[in-house]
Amino acid sequence: MALQRAHIQLAKHLDINAPGTVQGPPSSQSHHLLNLSSQQSFPTYALGYDPLDDVEEMQQPIPARPANGQGTEHPFDMLSETNLHPILFRIEPGPDPFQGVPVPLLVDQQTGLIEHGNSGQPLRYFSHLPRWVATDVAGMILELWIRLDSRVQMSDILDRVNVNGKMPRPNTLNMRRIRFREIINVPAMYPGRSMPTANEVQLIGNLTREQILLNTSMAVDLQGNRLLRPCLVNNKTVAGYVDSGLSIDFFIADFGLPIPIPGRRTIVTLELRKRLQQLARRRGLGNRPADYNKLSKDLLPSWWNKSVAVTPMPDLDGKSHDEFVADLLDRLAPTTTRNRVRRPGMMSSASPAGPAAPASAPVSATTIPVARSALPAPPLPSHAGAATQSTSSQLPPSTTPSALRNAAAFFPRPSQTGAMGVTTNSNFIDPRLLVSLPTRTKLTGAPLAGVGQFQVATPTGTSYYVEAATQGAAAQVARPGIDQGDRSDQGAGGLREEEERAAWILSEYIASGQFEEGAGAGHDDTEEDQGADNDNDNDNDNNAELEDE
Repeated sequence: MALQRAHIQLAKHLDINAPGTVQGPPSSQSHHLLNLSSQQSFPTYALGYDPLDDVEEMQQPIPARPANGQGTEHPFDMLSETNLHPILFRIEPGPDPFQGVPVPLLVDQQTGLIEHGNSGQPLRYFSHLPRWVATDVAGMILELWIRLDSRVQMSDILDRVNVNGKMPRPNTLNMRRIRFREIINVPAMYPGRSMPTANEVQLIGNLTREQILLNTSMAVDLQGNRLLRPCLVNNKTVAGYVDSGLSIDFFIADFGLPIPIPGRRTIVTLELRKRLQQLARRRGLGNRPADYNKLSKDLLPSWWNKSVAVTPMPDLDGKSHDEFVADLLDRLAPTTTRNRVRRPGMMSSASPAGPAAPASAPVSATTIPVARSALPAPPLPSHAGAATQSTSSQLPPSTTPSALRNAAAFFPRPSQTGAMGVTTNSNFIDPRLLVSLPTRTKLTGAPLAGVGQFQVATPTGTSYYVEAATQGAAAQVARPGIDQGDRSDQGAGGLREEEERAAWILSEYIASGQFEEGAGAGHDDTEEDQGADNDNDNDNDNNAELEDE
């Protein structure tokens, strides 16, 4: 199955250079394999608490502050230049199992008091972050911490730095991450800027077509059907490679079909690079892949240099680079969404309506979850029962959904009376087929619908409760997405609009005779924590003032 997914992906058409670009002689693609002793394996990332229990605080033993700006231990201390975690080589993030999961506060187990960081704000609890971070913390460790859990912000790390004199600036730590990523040719997963940076354009040019399609900067050995993991020396260069032991489709295995790789960011970055290559060739600067670097500043994207004006390019399409990229962004749907940040301070009294609940590992003896008091459920839409009649004239033409693409909704807690489900879209389910229901009406739904409750497992092992007409329909729910609010205007993507559209589609679906009553609701309580593959970058303003390390 892994080979089949990889072969389907590699069959995609993908040009990484503009037409007319002359590449050098093809490399032999040979990679120097190192003979290393066995490396210590990495633990599976675990939250340390059940995300469905509304945990507000987590107690943990707080170690004494080390001397001389040193840091304390963390679960991923085995990370080294020759033992790099696989998540570091991922190009684009996968579905986020931590989307919408609130972060509890860190409490000193001995005193019962909330820990506060360098900023004076309460520290947030993350099982993989040490209480004290060394002032000279390496970029590879910073990158790993942020990629393991998409909710981690740079402020969470800065608040833990064991300050020994001057507090490092955020840009100082971000530059360490950037320099590390440059060594292994990995762009930022969630860049802070909407437009591709010069660094991203350069890095993507260092990747092969196979690496981009398989979503990894690991070396791809097609003959051996394997991925080769780089080993570094002096944090500056690649010394050689080792067999990663991962399946060749490892970095695309958590996506549903069709696999949305390359994603929006990668496509836009590639297209901008090809545009600059074409401009360099037409200006007589050369037709090699990197000759766009010879372009003068006024011909480069304006956001790369604040002193450059937005200029149309008459020898291309008459558009400025800004207009070209903006048009691309408008045409391409986002592959993933970035978590909204609630930082700093205490958690709000109203939790998100529908966290994408990753299954939790057993809580260790050193961490004690503190349950949150019951919160009021969000109000139900006043017109939920009359959805079909209110907007039928505005809905798209009638279609006949298949039996495996039925309405489904995600619920954070099946037992939470009155809780509102969050509209779910896995990117390959027609959004018109989604429907939100209160869990207290377990077997009801849109008009005429018989909906059962199922617990489904994703390819990465996490599980969710969904409402769907059939088990097959439930299995189609890959990952939940936070609803865009109770907006009813057409195209807003709000909860109310989705309810109305889904009610209309689902009623037609039932009328078509494809629906079978009596689908049972099976439950499987086995859950396992999985690490997230997202990071929250806010780096790369090329003209930002940086502090020397």
